[in-house]
Amino acid sequence: MGSLRFTFSLTALGAFVAACGSTVWIMAPAETESGEGGGGGGGATGSSSSSSSSSSDSSSSSSGTGGTGGSGGSGGKEVGPVCATASEETTLEKLMADIIFIVDNSGSMTEEIAAIEQNINVNFANIMTAAQLDFQVVMLTDHGIGPYNVCVAPPLSTNTDCAAPPQEVPGKFYHYDVNVGSHDSLCIALETLLGTNNGGSIPDQHGMYPNGWAPLLREEAIKFFVEITDDGVTCSWNGHSIDDASGTQQYPTPGQQAAVDFDKFLLQLASNQFGTNTNRRYKFYGITGVAPNNPPSLPYDSNQPIVNYNCTTAVDTGVGYQWLAIGTGGYRFPVCEHGDYGPIFSRIADDVLVTTAIPCIIELPEEPMGQTFDLEEIDVTFEPSPNAPLQSFEQVPGITDCVPGELQFFVENGSVELCPDACATVINGVSDGEVKVDVHCVPEP
Repeated sequence: MGSLRFTFSLTALGAFVAACGSTVWIMAPAETESGEGGGGGGGATGSSSSSSSSSSDSSSSSSGTGGTGGSGGSGGKEVGPVCATASEETTLEKLMADIIFIVDNSGSMTEEIAAIEQNINVNFANIMTAAQLDFQVVMLTDHGIGPYNVCVAPPLSTNTDCAAPPQEVPGKFYHYDVNVGSHDSLCIALETLLGTNNGGSIPDQHGMYPNGWAPLLREEAIKFFVEITDDGVTCSWNGHSIDDASGTQQYPTPGQQAAVDFDKFLLQLASNQFGTNTNRRYKFYGITGVAPNNPPSLPYDSNQPIVNYNCTTAVDTGVGYQWLAIGTGGYRFPVCEHGDYGPIFSRIADDVLVTTAIPCIIELPEEPMGQTFDLEEIDVTFEPSPNAPLQSFEQVPGITDCVPGELQFFVENGSVELCPDACATVINGVSDGEVKVDVHCVPEP
């Protein structure tokens, strides 16, 4: 992030490691020291059970010998010995997740709203249901039949008549029917959180949920906000302005103060649901006006800087939403890619799939003294259970080279990252498996 400083929630207190390397962050208090630093809530990989060994360990070669010897590899390439090993064992646990969708109902959102209705069952609910996950959805948006209204169809809901009030499915789907404008998403969320019985001034349009939508959530569940808008934040809640158009002396970069304010008010109103400033229990995802990543199907993660360029049909990049995503370890995705929101919905599903001691991103150990890793010669094997046949994974150059249905991995930023289907193989239905990474060193001359 260069010289940008974001002092809201930057230190990870702990992490739930989830599918395909995703992580649910529980954030620690704000850092207040000055100086340069990154702006994200990401960066931790692996888990506390990760073990690595150098050439002196019994599980790897000694002094660069043993393991896989220096025989010729594919294409006549000489392959050096295995000189370091990392391994991970599973302890499978599926997370409970409450997902809060906040959808902009303004006039520029017609195509985006249609994409939400088309994708939310196919690319979101079906993925999570197939994985037998414990999740529920709360929608904050205008329900109805118009082009700016959102009507979620079965099987996620039981809505068969979009002209009628939205139908809830207890324990699975709720719709707080409220109009969300271009700039007021965050204030709407705060104003409706505890309902009209507790000081809120915006009721559900059908008189439902007078105590707000917070009581619909489960205290033990991880919370995910999914903001879908093509504009920025400019609104007022309880006499406080939440505006991402300008900075303050403490948070000079536009959007930072808006993110800090929303986080503060949210935790004050419902710490039992969203945690405290020393133990946050939520992540924020933004499907906003950011320009596409490279490749376009890849969301921006919390290690990537603020995106200052709009996608084609958006009005604003929504820097306040971006800072919330960065600060809580969420993802960002362009709202203009309304042909397929599948990639971002898949990321949400990945984040709540499981907690397991096998991460889908496994940090490589340090190179043995005097030796150099050959990053093109890494062996990854998976043992689903003790004494079960080993499954070998194929190495590919990067995530864009991952082939559906294949067991593959790639190396990036000093870590082995499993491709999505390899990740799913590792986490689905596995209670006592092990992944082993053997790294070869460059042969000695």
